[in-house]
Amino acid sequence: MEDVAEVLASLIRVEAEAHMVLRHASFPLVQVPQFDRPLLFWEQVLGFAVDGMIPDTADPVSRILHAAWSLRPGNAQLTRLLQERDPNWSPATVPPPPEA
Repeated sequence: MEDVAEVLASLIRVEAEAHMVLRHASFPLVQVPQFDRPLLFWEQVLGFAVDGMIPDTADPVSRILHAAWSLRPGNAQLTRLLQERDPNWSPATVPPPPEA
């Protein structure tokens, strides 16, 4: 999980983008932690997600990664993480981001 947080923190360092990813992943925005330091923020978000904060998903981390990938399509680090979680994953499986 630490690797996921580090990748997200390196790619999504702006609060507005982080909120866009979380909205796309169906993370309740009223539960979003303070965005002071990107790594701490993503560690907290991932912990909340694993604890059940994202409804209707068996793999909340993948849902967040899919949402991040839709913001940074083709990113090699996100592609690697998604393929590690699901060897059958392909970019075609990522839903489009929501309208801003």
